[in-house]
Amino acid sequence: MWERLTAPDKTVFKTPLFLISFWLPVVISMILFGLIAFSDGLTLSIMGGSDAYSLMVERMKVPLIVLSLSIPLSGLVASNHRSMQLVKTIRGQERKRMYDLYYDHQKEFCTTTGRIIETDEWSYIENADLPLIHRSVYRHNIDELNDEFSPNTTVINALLSFVEEGNNFIESQKVEIFEAIKNDHFKEASDKTLITFENLIMNLNRFREFLMVRPLKSEEKYLTVLKAVCEIDLLRGWFREKYSDKFDKVFNEHSLNELLVEISNYFGFSPYDLDKGRLIAVLQLSEIKKKDSS
Repeated sequence: MWERLTAPDKTVFKTPLFLISFWLPVVISMILFGLIAFSDGLTLSIMGGSDAYSLMVERMKVPLIVLSLSIPLSGLVASNHRSMQLVKTIRGQERKRMYDLYYDHQKEFCTTTGRIIETDEWSYIENADLPLIHRSVYRHNIDELNDEFSPNTTVINALLSFVEEGNNFIESQKVEIFEAIKNDHFKEASDKTLITFENLIMNLNRFREFLMVRPLKSEEKYLTVLKAVCEIDLLRGWFREKYSDKFDKVFNEHSLNELLVEISNYFGFSPYDLDKGRLIAVLQLSEIKKKDSS
């Protein structure tokens, strides 16, 4: 309602509040002039001299006072309108400054992290993903007008949970898979392997609610899944609020590689070829052979 009356986007002379403040005293004073003149039977004589004007001033004090309010009220509205426009201009300039800082920060982040992606030959996170990742982690600073650009704590906490939960799950599954392989329980080993990687894919795709990385499909090669988890964990090192902070990698990449090698050796696939489809096919062939032999 106030925005409609003040209309800071318009010139002051076109705002409803200015028109009301200027014309309302004029209208009220004219009504009072008419009522007083009618009730006292007065007529305005231009040629009546000083006596006529003295009588008018004496009888019309209240209407004249009301009429005199028109200028100061409209002046007050005009002053307030200029202040509102100034505040809006300052806010716009501050918002533009924040966007400039944001895109400068994004450019530095994409350039630096992009170089790491190329040097370390990442396969899951690509250069094209970096602007979306940066937006997920740092976009909140614009709304908060925070020019220090600290990472979003919600995203960081979700990332820590994702990595730590993945670690714990891998360790528990690793024991069971190794035990099944050791005892040559083929179906049990394959089932637990499928569950392990399906769980990693499901958790990663759920994590996309916080960090905009590309989704993984269930038919992805297992090595891709492992690299995705490891690269996300490594990426966390570039979300430090202060570059002097110590960064300890949480995700146990060695344990994952050990698991992948053990599974690959047992099922006879290269780590680069092992995927859900091949594992299911081997499992089905094994079941067919069992039926044929029986």
